[in-house]
Amino acid sequence: MLTPDLTYLTGVYYSNPFVHVLFYVLLAGLVGGTFATGSLVLICLTRNIFTDFAGMFLLSLIADVLAANTQQAIFSPTLFAIPQCPVYLPTLGWAITELAIFLVFFAGCFNYGIKKLSLIDYLWQKSSRKIWVKLLASTLAFSALFSVLALGNIGGIISNATVLGNLSVTATNLHNQLYFILPPVIVVNLIDFPLPHAVEYFFLVKRKKLLSYLLWHCVLVEISLIFSLILAGIISGCFSKLTWIDLDFGIDFLSLIYCLFGLMIIILVLDLLSLLIGKLKSGILIELFVLADNYLLSHYGWSLLLTHGLVNLPGQTINFLIEPAVYLAYLLLLLRYLSSKDFLQEVNYA
Repeated sequence: MLTPDLTYLTGVYYSNPFVHVLFYVLLAGLVGGTFATGSLVLICLTRNIFTDFAGMFLLSLIADVLAANTQQAIFSPTLFAIPQCPVYLPTLGWAITELAIFLVFFAGCFNYGIKKLSLIDYLWQKSSRKIWVKLLASTLAFSALFSVLALGNIGGIISNATVLGNLSVTATNLHNQLYFILPPVIVVNLIDFPLPHAVEYFFLVKRKKLLSYLLWHCVLVEISLIFSLILAGIISGCFSKLTWIDLDFGIDFLSLIYCLFGLMIIILVLDLLSLLIGKLKSGILIELFVLADNYLLSHYGWSLLLTHGLVNLPGQTINFLIEPAVYLAYLLLLLRYLSSKDFLQEVNYA
């Protein structure tokens, strides 16, 4: 027998059972919708799929335990939807008010969170797990590559060289850059770069987030290269008799920084071209540009990209003010193009 303390609208159950069943179906939908909205809030706050799916479920379990200990269903709104509740129910008016408060609160949090959740975060969540695996694999691969090049370069350096100096000479060597460093960087970057879909691409531009998206990926690749160089330095230092560092380490350190700056420009241009013309075409285009730049260097003694920090030629005097200024100018031109109307028109028809 149904009692008012455990079941809502008991009189309706006896007079019109269909309406009573329909009422509990609607009440269950209201309770489920409230907790589903809470799950949407968790999506805006966390990047863990387990938390998103199980967060509200665990919260309801905790509320059920509290309701069971107090014998009051007011602490667990999920119990409202049970036709014969195992604990005492609050009044129907209070139950509807409690559900409405939770629903409005969760809806407000979701509305706030979805505004804060930019498309950058959305794309990050969509591809973060794969990206970290790819970056870890690329870091290990580049560490092995730099280690082999650094160990092979030890025989040709002066006797009082350091591990940092050997690493700087290895990374900025023209032959190494052309044939062993730039091609793998281009290929790995094309594999790692999560190309957004057409709709995502459109909103990235309209919300002026495209540059942030490109920089986000570029910074991740740069971090991978930095860790690769560090690991390569440790490996080459352990397998050689070179001293680790000396008092005159500033030039070698700046050379590596400028080399990474040059790689960053290449990665940014490569990612931008991938958005406009596709990954394969952009990779071929960048590689042809590098080879053309090397042709200018070998025949005319100057280059557009290589000799401004990416490589150091024997006998070349490095101007530590002009060289980064060239790359900075390229970066400013790239930013200028990304904010131009011409680029927006290219996106509309891309």
